[in-house]
Amino acid sequence: MFREFAKAGSPRWRRLIYAGWVLFAVSFVLPAHHEADGFLSGQMSGWNAFWSALIWGDLLGKLSAVTNLIMLGSLVILRTSWRGRGRWLPWLVGGAGVLNLAYWPIWLVTEGDNVSSLLPGYWVWAASFLCVAAGMWMLVKELASTRVALEPS
Repeated sequence: MFREFAKAGSPRWRRLIYAGWVLFAVSFVLPAHHEADGFLSGQMSGWNAFWSALIWGDLLGKLSAVTNLIMLGSLVILRTSWRGRGRWLPWLVGGAGVLNLAYWPIWLVTEGDNVSSLLPGYWVWAASFLCVAAGMWMLVKELASTRVALEPS
């Protein structure tokens, strides 16, 4: 059944992963954070916010910055050699997305800053993780249903 849908065009999971990757790439050039005072005052692009978190961030800030490597690892999903090797990668990418959506707003509030200092680049960046994770889960489900259909009765 799923093979017929796959023949009809590009699978939805692939489009969702590509869309997530476009969002991820665009987020690095969009303004991501507005620093009101301090060393890096003004608007920071996603790229500058990444380096700032990696170099000057606390442990969770550095972990959040390193989640970009997890996102890079998601490129493995587009290769046929990964398919069917486990569900750990979608969980990892989705967990990174949840960490990024939750950590920075909570950190800003505890530091006495306002969540409104997070600009579109940040939200696009965090959403890109969830978009890719959703596409990966769609692929995992598609593969599982295909395997069931192929098993002898």
